[in-house]
Amino acid sequence: MKECFFVVLFFFTLFFGCGKVKADRSPRLIKASSKVQPEWILKKRKADENYYFVGIGQKSSDFQKARKSAIDDGVSRVVEYIGFRATTHFKSVKERKDVNEVESFKEEIIQSIEGRSSARVVSEIEDSYYEEYTDGIVFYLLIKSPVKWVENERKRLKRLVEEQREQAMSLIAESRKLFEKGEVVSSLNNVLLALEISERAEENSDVYSESKDLILLILSSLRFSLLSKAEAFYKEGGSDEIVLQVTTTKNSIPIKGLMIETSVKDNLALLTTKSGFQTDAAGKVFFTVDSLKETEELNLFFSFSMKRFEAIKEYDVDFYENIKKGKEIKFNLFNKFELNMRLIRLKEL
Repeated sequence: MKECFFVVLFFFTLFFGCGKVKADRSPRLIKASSKVQPEWILKKRKADENYYFVGIGQKSSDFQKARKSAIDDGVSRVVEYIGFRATTHFKSVKERKDVNEVESFKEEIIQSIEGRSSARVVSEIEDSYYEEYTDGIVFYLLIKSPVKWVENERKRLKRLVEEQREQAMSLIAESRKLFEKGEVVSSLNNVLLALEISERAEENSDVYSESKDLILLILSSLRFSLLSKAEAFYKEGGSDEIVLQVTTTKNSIPIKGLMIETSVKDNLALLTTKSGFQTDAAGKVFFTVDSLKETEELNLFFSFSMKRFEAIKEYDVDFYENIKKGKEIKFNLFNKFELNMRLIRLKEL
């Protein structure tokens, strides 16, 4: 009987002890902004003159962050319903009043939709509700947008996406023609503009992909040639002239107007140019080596300048990094083409 009592006591302790530990680990509701959760959270509100959207924020220990998260979620739902499916940036300008711990605030949602002009609308926050748990706050917002505005925006968007598609396709076609003629820089400018335009709408993702492929094709066609190597370098600075030429493998035509980047391995010398870093009509750039440190070998690196591609970082950082690293370019032409120039002898002036 005594043994039975201890067995029962053991299971009683195990059961209720484990249950207690579990309960302590679960988030516990501390308070809510109202006694009853609003009906609109689970049941969609309807009206003839407005569309309603519910924004649900990510749980956060910071009240302002939890509310901002709900605003962003609500705004994105409005925009998705209208049909904006592209890279969309939201900016919320808030006007807030605290009255008896109940917030009433109105948002002017400024949507900066790239390439779709400025779509501006005042969307009212119809209601708000939050729950505070032991591990953070969850915020809910009921946002309403005028039916008339939503429908007008849908029509405007459809027309605008079609116009952007036509414009981008026209630029790509012109880029291909210029590339065939050997006008590489102009060809690149056209397709980069097509890339930026087609990126604005998901509906034009196929045009965006075509633009990326053409950019890589153009860059892979660049051929760097060293026409003249310096035979003499001087301690006081200066050297024989170094002549670099850039042509296209498409038809061996010299590339005019291409900005060149240079660097020297281990910073053993300073590379300068009197004519600038842009290729001339013959596709050439002329350099001299200054401030040379004594060394057995001097490695120079040349590539096209990345400045023209900086804007891509804003909307497609992966593609930008691929261009920068040369991962998708044939012959690794962007891996700063290495030209080994062995020093014959340092001369005294």
